[in-house]
Amino acid sequence: TKYRLCLQVVEEEDPNQTRKLFCLLGMGSEGVRKQVPDRHRFIRYLGLVLQHPRSALGLRTLLRDAMGGLMLHRILRGLAWPG
Repeated sequence: TKYRLCLQVVEEEDPNQTRKLFCLLGMGSEGVRKQVPDRHRFIRYLGLVLQHPRSALGLRTLLRDAMGGLMLHRILRGLAWPG
């Protein structure tokens, strides 16, 4: 499992590997992590956070999950986009 990060994080629950992922998310400090409820769910967005340039679809994905998919389409439809 030396080179299988997913296995180390999910199945073996290796705290060193998990900490490295949190560092990439800007949550390297344990004090910061303790302030974030359900912090492990943010690891799944690591690819979206590290992607450059960031996309509107990535932002939409993050918002949809954060809001539980509730009414996001109505909020986005109501925004006035500069033209």
